[in-house]
Amino acid sequence: MLFKGESRWACRSGRVSATLTVRRFPRLRSILGEIGQQYNDVATYPNPFDSWQSDTNPISAFNNITLVDGGEANENIPFEPFLVPQREVDVIIAMDNSADTTYSWPNGSSLWTTYQKALQQAETYNIANVMPTVPSTTGFVNDGLNQRPVFFGCNETDKPLIVYLPNYPWNVYSNATTYQLEYPVDNAAAIVENGRRSLDLNGTVSNWPTCLTCALMDRAATENGAARSTECEQCFSTWCWNGQDNTTARDGEYEPVLGLLPSFLQNLTGSTGGQAQTFSSSGSAIAHAPSVVGAVMALGLALAVMA
Repeated sequence: MLFKGESRWACRSGRVSATLTVRRFPRLRSILGEIGQQYNDVATYPNPFDSWQSDTNPISAFNNITLVDGGEANENIPFEPFLVPQREVDVIIAMDNSADTTYSWPNGSSLWTTYQKALQQAETYNIANVMPTVPSTTGFVNDGLNQRPVFFGCNETDKPLIVYLPNYPWNVYSNATTYQLEYPVDNAAAIVENGRRSLDLNGTVSNWPTCLTCALMDRAATENGAARSTECEQCFSTWCWNGQDNTTARDGEYEPVLGLLPSFLQNLTGSTGGQAQTFSSSGSAIAHAPSVVGAVMALGLALAVMA
């Protein structure tokens, strides 16, 4: 469990710093500690695949399987159920609200972990790998892929296309701690609004809705060898990952600035501001100095569109 002794975590948003100690939540610490020690956060379940296809199924010999939060294996976004080849998934929309970095912003860790796991399963168990190629976490941060939408697998047509949408502070510092159990209504509304802006880019890119549509329809439109439309080709040229993993060592930690457009979007729009309305956050720690320990709001969404 994260609660250990007198552990402290430093956290910062913008130019404001704060420190959170577990002493502030003694009862919560006690409850979660007991859950972890008694393995009450693990579910034992009869294995529905017991003795099924033992030549290719790595869990066929188990009578029971144990189910835990995928975040414990660094897979906050539940890709795996959608990567079964027989499901023939066309596209996955992945909204990443993970707390991967020092200041609890995403860095693509869930995608990288799932990709590495898929490679290992393919080699060890001969399981078909349908996870598109993605960069390392360093590459995600270095190239700003954790700040704006990215399409992965654009030309790997035998795999689902991933539309990646990371958490970013458009109108509020939304890197909230899992351990904040109460939010003022206006602050909660601001966080929800921030999620909406992360999806539609606050209207800053006029053809983004068209490009998102191109991504959703691409596999179905091209499965019989049809060419992408000129407009969709332009969209893919803009939003697809270029396949280069920039692993250059970084100086300093990733720390986005509230309301500032990511550099990629600045280059597209010629603007630095997101024209984001600043929400009132009276009584809220998030708009000014959020506690940023643990995963962000436990929000991980993977939406699959079937063929």
